[in-house]
Amino acid sequence: MKSNHHKKTMLAVLVGASLNISVHAQENTSTDKDSAVSEDIEVIEVNGLRGSNLRALNNKRYSATIVDGISSEELGKFPDQNVAESLQRITGISIDRSGGEGRFITVRGLGPEFNSVLYNGRILATENSGREFSFDILAAEAISGADAYKSSTSDLLTGGIGATVNLTTAKPMDTPGTRAAFSAKSTYDTLAEKYSPQVSGVYSYSNDTFGALVSLNYVNRYYRSQNAVTDGWMERDLSYIPNQNGPGDFSRVMMPRNLDFRDDQGERERIGGTVVIQARPTDNVMLTTDILYSKFAVTSSAMNAANWTHDWVDGFDSAYVDENNTMLGYSYASGIDSLSADFVQRSFDRPTETRQVGLNLEWFVTDQLQITADVSYSDAINDAGGSGQFVIAGVQNANPRYDYTNGGDYGSLSYDNPVSADLLRSHSIYFSGQDVKDKITQYRFDGKYTLGYEFADVIHFGIYGSSRTKDRQSYDNGTNGNVFSGYGFDVPDEIFKSVNQSGFLSGGAPATWFTFDPYEYADYLWSESNIRENIIDAGNGYADTIMLRRELGGPYARLNRNTIAEVSEDAFEAYVRLDINTDLFDMPLTGNIGLRYSKTDIEATGYSALVTDITPVQGDDTLLNLTMSDTMRLVEKNDYDYFLPSLNLKLDATDEHVLRFSASKSIARPTLTRMTPGMSGYSGRLNASTAYGGNPQLMPYESVNLDLAWNWYYGEASYVGISAFHKAVDNFISTVTLPEVILEGNPYGEFMVSRERNAEAANIKGLEFAILHTFESGFGFQANYTFVDSDDDFDPTNNTETFALEGMSDSYNLIGFYENNGLQVRIAYNWRDEYLSQAVGAYSQPAMVEAYGQLDFTATYDVTENLSVFLDGTNVLDNESRSFSIYEERLLNFQKTGARFSLGARYTF
Repeated sequence: MKSNHHKKTMLAVLVGASLNISVHAQENTSTDKDSAVSEDIEVIEVNGLRGSNLRALNNKRYSATIVDGISSEELGKFPDQNVAESLQRITGISIDRSGGEGRFITVRGLGPEFNSVLYNGRILATENSGREFSFDILAAEAISGADAYKSSTSDLLTGGIGATVNLTTAKPMDTPGTRAAFSAKSTYDTLAEKYSPQVSGVYSYSNDTFGALVSLNYVNRYYRSQNAVTDGWMERDLSYIPNQNGPGDFSRVMMPRNLDFRDDQGERERIGGTVVIQARPTDNVMLTTDILYSKFAVTSSAMNAANWTHDWVDGFDSAYVDENNTMLGYSYASGIDSLSADFVQRSFDRPTETRQVGLNLEWFVTDQLQITADVSYSDAINDAGGSGQFVIAGVQNANPRYDYTNGGDYGSLSYDNPVSADLLRSHSIYFSGQDVKDKITQYRFDGKYTLGYEFADVIHFGIYGSSRTKDRQSYDNGTNGNVFSGYGFDVPDEIFKSVNQSGFLSGGAPATWFTFDPYEYADYLWSESNIRENIIDAGNGYADTIMLRRELGGPYARLNRNTIAEVSEDAFEAYVRLDINTDLFDMPLTGNIGLRYSKTDIEATGYSALVTDITPVQGDDTLLNLTMSDTMRLVEKNDYDYFLPSLNLKLDATDEHVLRFSASKSIARPTLTRMTPGMSGYSGRLNASTAYGGNPQLMPYESVNLDLAWNWYYGEASYVGISAFHKAVDNFISTVTLPEVILEGNPYGEFMVSRERNAEAANIKGLEFAILHTFESGFGFQANYTFVDSDDDFDPTNNTETFALEGMSDSYNLIGFYENNGLQVRIAYNWRDEYLSQAVGAYSQPAMVEAYGQLDFTATYDVTENLSVFLDGTNVLDNESRSFSIYEERLLNFQKTGARFSLGARYTF
């Protein structure tokens, strides 16, 4: 064998554009049976925005399946603050935000529980109660790319009806030699008016036989959100009101449960990293170990000026009711007690940790046979149990007044009577929260054998197994939270601090609020000295009860045994896939046909009290007396299996025009929290007894999917694409009430039990349009639009309907970019249309989210070959989000999170 020196080019040149290029030289030594060969390989790699677009575009272009993706600009660099913000640039993906950051994804109108999220091909544990994955736990620097598979292949893990999203990390041996990058930035939040630090770094080294990559990231972001909140709408007969205004029917008024103004301030701290180690002990074997760790904690302190609508007495003097029977304003009559103004301390803490460790073996057994074996373990926890706060102090006779008659984003709140610290008195004290733990162990074995036949090119085969356990348990302080309710006890003035909120939102809120330490407040009320002075010495009749409750735990949360639940899920899957490579009328036809078998075993454990006897109540023949057992441990099992076929075809009509067709069947397993056994909420009435329960017998959602796509790749970094899709989804879950015998042999033992059950089917269809164009000057733009529709005829004005396709909406992205002479600029506008977020929300009313758009930008300038500075802006137009129930005037939440601007620098080695 002759020795030779050559260059290996890893790029497709962007026409007429100057490139940001990194050049790395290494010496590569390999051997064969005749001689040792030494080669100097020069690797030319495109970086920057256009390089990222090109890598994602090439992956899409040469894939036989319908897939879209994103790729890092360079090692450890994404232009977004977390993974969800990056994913929303993909056609058909929209996101739900939390605290101004993307958290959940919706794909083609199907929400988080219908999409499977993988990390390096493995399911990643989640800190949520269900299967939905929170993308805000991951910094964008933790991945090198992401692919959203919108059509199924038999080798993909089951679980994604909307899409299967695979997040991948950089591997050291993908970029030979030594590379490192470090970045630091400071972020200013315009609403919190604070600066926050963020640092990240990545180091990669590899030679022919060994490689190691380490990445770290840290951010401690101060945040603030301002909200106007209504916790639901209730129907009331207000015909008695003397001063009736507006065109509505006062016998059927929908009135707000409350109007709360909430100012939530806190920190969002994320620290994490990845470690990837690779070894090539022989030319035919590659070992890869990767570790992910992320600790993400939200520390929240929210003060509220709260108004509970007092509807339990005929106390309204006047009201305005519009044509939709929505109450838009009211005032109370004078002389009515307990028309309070409340000041509430709340917290929405979210302390989470997520880990994954995996070991992968690739073995090229022969030139025809490749074997891959993979094992992994992942866990996630959310330790929020007991950290939730809902602690109230109030002024008893403030006489609040509500007005929304002038329209706008929310109504206004004012008080007819004075509100001051010396008038504040005791009210409810609730501490609560839920712990969630998720553990999953996985293994898979995959084989790939090259057949070499004209039609049957490659055969893939493999097995997969997993064992997953989801635990949750809740904490609360039970009836102890109400001991000091009712504004019956004075509280020292020094506990409260007045806050000037005259600039809150755009007006309409009280100018002065009162805030306090909820623990100091609770400790005072539950102190022995307070109980003795204000209760025992005052001769209060329930002093002994309060002292006993104090001994049993006082005001703070403790484990509620009835809420302990565990769902274990064991899955086994096997598949075969045949790759096709032939011609059709002299046009290359490639693709795959496959079959996947999936078997799942469920064991659900919970705690509940059972009905042991039912007897009539003497003196009232319509009421039944229920005798309950002690809390018992309940276990139920379930199992199911499916055969899931798939077909994907890709026809290269010309060098530029590509057609794709896909047909498949897929499943998405039901949310684990819906599967806990046991019943609660018993109500005994003759021939009308009711109860509520979980359902371990739930079956997966099933979907038959059809996709047809056309792409025109008219330039090396330009294309136009149109995709049409249709999904026939069965086994949708909704709350259904059916008769069940809960006590055998008892004449009153049949109850109407409401459970979530598989009951509905729907067809989802849509179109996706996408274009990417790069000009020779360095300018470019990217745009996509997704239309989604269904045959679901849900009517939000009909409150007897419980099933609807939640989260379905159109969406689009507009992105403009420029890259030349060391300057990179990207401006992105992401928009999502109005959608239904809950078919059955508070007070059995649906919840809608208004259309929302957000403008972001990033600009980078290369000062030197190694040093660059950048400026980022998030939500630079300071857009607010809003949700409502049925009609826009029935506010649920109006939220302002402000804009954020980051200034930083990045240095590469």
